[in-house]
Amino acid sequence: MFSGVELILLSSGNVLVLVFKWIGIVAVAKSGRTGSWWCMLSGVALTTWATVSSVVEQYALGGPMLAVEGTPLAIFISQLGLLLFAAGFAMFGFRVARMARRAAELEGLCAGMAEEMGRKGEGVS
Repeated sequence: MFSGVELILLSSGNVLVLVFKWIGIVAVAKSGRTGSWWCMLSGVALTTWATVSSVVEQYALGGPMLAVEGTPLAIFISQLGLLLFAAGFAMFGFRVARMARRAAELEGLCAGMAEEMGRKGEGVS
């Protein structure tokens, strides 16, 4: 069904996506290893394991379709990994949005305090 070139392109596409996910995981780890980070890490680890096991099965059993479709267990683990990564990514997004709102509140508070200090400074002179 798939030629060797198409199979290589499909496998490299999966690997490319995994590489970008791992780069993101390392970057997010620098801001702290929170629950969302651990969720994303476990999701990427499961997806990586499923992809690698599918490729290993392809070479071990000699079936070219196994690298694309995989066994039912590999498919389940890959989907579970994607679900965990998506949940962790959503939690991380909520945290970043909450931090941005808090930063905006603090900036407003600082601006208000500076304005009030300016008014008091004008009244003393």
